[in-house]
Amino acid sequence: MTQTSASFVAAMIQTRSGIDPVQNTDFVVKPIRAAADAGADYVQTPEMSNAVNRSREGLMASLATEDKDRMLAALRDLAREKKLHIHIGSLAVSVGDKVANRAIIVGPRSMKSTRAASVVKPVGAVSMSIRRLIT
Repeated sequence: MTQTSASFVAAMIQTRSGIDPVQNTDFVVKPIRAAADAGADYVQTPEMSNAVNRSREGLMASLATEDKDRMLAALRDLAREKKLHIHIGSLAVSVGDKVANRAIIVGPRSMKSTRAASVVKPVGAVSMSIRRLIT
């Protein structure tokens, strides 16, 4: 077996996601675009990139289903435009009356989803996440 040397440039962005998915989307697009312009091939965002809210009701009111999530659509378009791979640490999406925590990778040609799905169960002021892998 012949080994080849390959390299890529990775970038990670840090956020302080709040309760508004629209503002959070606008916030993450800028540094990802800057990273791509600086030569990044792969960009990683943190968990719960699109919304964080201690109130389950408030969180549910702000979320969309995965196919209608604004951040996912924006990052999919950006990945195609800049020809890079973006690993969204996770998005909170609504699944019926539950919240799922989904890690998603988007690339320049298609969307690939790897999901570490979680059902968020409120425990006091903190939410506990119960994970199971969905294939």
